[in-house]
Amino acid sequence: MIPFSFTFLESILFITFQCFSFTLAMMILEDVKYDKRDLGHIACFFVVPSIALFFILKIFAIVYFVVYFGYLNRSRNLMHSLLNACLCIIIGVISDHLSTLLLYYVFHKSIFDTPFYFLYFILFLVFMVLFSYLFKLGTTRLKHTSMLYDKTFVMILMIFLSCSIIAFYTLITFESLTHFDNYKRFVLFFLMYILFSILIIAVLSRYLHRNYMYKRAKKENEDYFEYTKSLEQINQEMRQFKHDYINILSTMTNYIHTNDIEGLTEYFNTNIVPLKADIDYQLLQLHGLEKVHVTPLKGLLTTKIIRTQEAHIPLSIEVSDEIFDEDINVDMIKLSRAIGIIWDNAIEASQKIDDPKIDAAIIKTEHSILFIMTNRCEDNLPSIHKLYQKGFSTKGNDRGFGLLTLKEISATLPNMFVDTSISNHMFIQKIELIHQ
Repeated sequence: MIPFSFTFLESILFITFQCFSFTLAMMILEDVKYDKRDLGHIACFFVVPSIALFFILKIFAIVYFVVYFGYLNRSRNLMHSLLNACLCIIIGVISDHLSTLLLYYVFHKSIFDTPFYFLYFILFLVFMVLFSYLFKLGTTRLKHTSMLYDKTFVMILMIFLSCSIIAFYTLITFESLTHFDNYKRFVLFFLMYILFSILIIAVLSRYLHRNYMYKRAKKENEDYFEYTKSLEQINQEMRQFKHDYINILSTMTNYIHTNDIEGLTEYFNTNIVPLKADIDYQLLQLHGLEKVHVTPLKGLLTTKIIRTQEAHIPLSIEVSDEIFDEDINVDMIKLSRAIGIIWDNAIEASQKIDDPKIDAAIIKTEHSILFIMTNRCEDNLPSIHKLYQKGFSTKGNDRGFGLLTLKEISATLPNMFVDTSISNHMFIQKIELIHQ
C-alpha cells in the first residue's frame, strides 16, 4: 500500500473509526437496529479487543470481527451472519482502496501526509454505506430465490469469500505495493476480481435456482400423483362398498321372507350399525380437506390420512378456513417435508401404545397459518432437548434424524417457526407460517 505511519494515539482513533464503520455496515447488511445495551456490548467486547489485537496481529485481527458478529447475531441465523461479516470485510477493503486511490489522484501523495486527511474518513464511510446497501440488494434477491437458504450454496460462498479475504490481506503486505503504479494495478485487479466474482455468483445462483425450481415442480407433480392415487383408492373402496352393500342386503332377505323382525333387528344392530359408524368415521376424517385449495398440500394430507386409517389409529382433523396458494408463502417442498415428519412421527409413536389418538388441525389467522399435530405418547418419553439431538431416536441407534431435520428446515425459512411440547401424555408439535 501507499506508505504512511500513524502515532499510537492516531492508530487507536483509526481502528475505532473502522470498528464504527464496520458496525454500521453490519447493521445495514443484517437489517437490524442495535439498542443501547447492544452498543455497550459492541464497545466493550468488539472495539476494545479489536484495538488490542491490532497491535498484536495487525490486519489479521479482522478474524475477530467475523467471530464477534457471528456470535452477536447467532440467534438470527449463524451462517447468514458469518456470510454478512465476510461481505462487510470485502466492502471495507473496496472502500479503503478506492478512497486511498481517489485521494492520491487529487493530492498526488498519501492523504495522511496532508492536512486534509479527514477527507479519507468521509469518503471511506460514504463508500461503506453505499456498497453495503448495494450488497444488501444482492443478498435480498438471493433470499427471494431461496438460494441463501441452500446450505451447500452458502457454504461454497463462505469458503470463496474467506479465501478471497485471506489472499488480499496477504497481498497488501508485499513491499512492491508501496509504489503507486504497482498499488494502482493491484486495486484495478482487485476491483476486476470482485466484479468477475459477482458475475460468477449471479450465474451460479441462476443455474441453481432453475435446478431448484425443477425439483420443486417435480415434487409438486409427485404430490399431485399421490393425491390422484389416494382418490383412486377412495373410489375403489366406494365400489367395494357398493358390492358389499348388495351382499349385505342379500343377507337380510331370509329374515324378511320369514317375517323374523326380532332376528332382523338383532342382525341389523350387530352388523349394520357398526359398519355404518365405520363408514361415517372414515368420511368424517376426510371432512374439511375441501377447504384446502393447495394441491400439493391436499395430496400430502390425503395420503397421510389414509396411512393413519390403514394403521387403525383414531384420527380427527380440522381445517378452520379456506387455504389458498397465497396463504402458503414458503417453499412447498420444505413445508411438505416438515409436515410429513411430524405426521409420520405421530403414527410411529401411536403404534407403540394401547390407546392411540391423533388430532390434526390447520388454523388460519390474520397473521399466520398454524399446523398442529398432537398424539398420545409413552410416559417415559425423553426430554424435548434430547429428542432433537443428532442420532437420538426412541426406535434405536442412528435413526433419530426426523426432528433434527425438522429443526434444520425451520432454520432455513425465516417465517417458519416450530414448537414442540409434551403435556398430559400428549406430544404436541406446531408449525407456524408467519405472513410476510
